[in-house]
Amino acid sequence: MAYGCTLDAYAASKNLPLEFLTSDDVALEDGSCYVKALGREVPAVEIPYADQSGEQFAIRYRISPGGDDKFRWEKGSTTTLYGLHKLEEAEKAGYILLLEGESDCHVAWYRGLPAVGVPGVDNWRDAWALHLDGIPKIFVMVEPDEAGKKLWRSLVGCNALAGRLRKVVI
Repeated sequence: MAYGCTLDAYAASKNLPLEFLTSDDVALEDGSCYVKALGREVPAVEIPYADQSGEQFAIRYRISPGGDDKFRWEKGSTTTLYGLHKLEEAEKAGYILLLEGESDCHVAWYRGLPAVGVPGVDNWRDAWALHLDGIPKIFVMVEPDEAGKKLWRSLVGCNALAGRLRKVVI
């Protein structure tokens, strides 16, 4: 596993302009993160998590562009949906894309689509459905793998989302 991820590498891997990723709306930054297994800091992309008013409350670090071990949370961070600052746009549009992770959100936002991301398919919490209350249509982008199936099962099992979910297999 190769550790270390920079904004330039991340932008290239997602085919997104660096100017967009560093804009105030996305606000990614180059940084570093301690990786215990290595016993040292590695380059990392800092992904700020903001609440609905746009105030940052957590940071997730992307420590690798690919592989199974790509992320770390800033100490003391609370896991929640990524992109809560985009919910007003989704309410106005009448729909939202519910995606696996931050990078899918970046791609959607670049294309002008309202989206939030679940930070890892194992992390969905039914309590997060409250954030989506004002949105009548929730399009879940389900990747064709076990993780995608697992996310879909978790969401379908959430009573607060009943009748609003639309499955889109990508």
